[in-house]
Amino acid sequence: MTIPSISKLTVDLTPPSRQLAPDNYDDVADQWAHDIQQGSLELNSVVDQINTVTSAIDLAAAETRAAADVAGTAVAAANFVGRWSAQSGAASVPYSAFHQGSIWMLLTNVAAVEASEPNANNSDWHEMILNVSMVVNVATQSINLSQGRWFEKTINANTVFTFDNVPPVGGVLWIVDLTLNSGDITWPSSVIWPGDITPVLTPNKRHQLVFTTRNGGNQVLGALLRDYPL
Repeated sequence: MTIPSISKLTVDLTPPSRQLAPDNYDDVADQWAHDIQQGSLELNSVVDQINTVTSAIDLAAAETRAAADVAGTAVAAANFVGRWSAQSGAASVPYSAFHQGSIWMLLTNVAAVEASEPNANNSDWHEMILNVSMVVNVATQSINLSQGRWFEKTINANTVFTFDNVPPVGGVLWIVDLTLNSGDITWPSSVIWPGDITPVLTPNKRHQLVFTTRNGGNQVLGALLRDYPL
């Protein structure tokens, strides 16, 4: 980006010397008064130019920071290590990991990455990509939101689900994609359903359940897309 230049004043605003002869002083003073008027106009123009230059510098700095952020993000993405919860030991930038549904970029070297959990209050990390839809195959009865936001599970027996590691602040949405062969499902007591009626799922069908919370999981709203063919 080209930074605009600032024009110099074309008039001399130095006041006339009182050492001038009286016959010359009046003429010089009259010219000085005229120059003051012209100089005032030129000073206003210079102020406008300074404001323009300041805006251009700010824009150039923002573009430079954005380019650096893009470059840093690209390098960190190329050094993606997978889930943060599976990492331990020293970690050095460039480095990125998945945690709580987002991709996080490490900003500084850490001696024990397991002791530095990525979150908005931890200056070791910067959140690069929000709400990543990584599909999590659920092996237990825990829907663990530190692993992702989209969960898949096949049900063959009675199952009691729990919602774990729900982020304590902000709005959160997650999806549970169930293939129900047989068995009854029990959801956490924090879940409320439309009409306050817990749905009964049809066996030998696929169902998608959407859950949202904005208070850390103290109250979870549930919705159901049901009875898709297997």
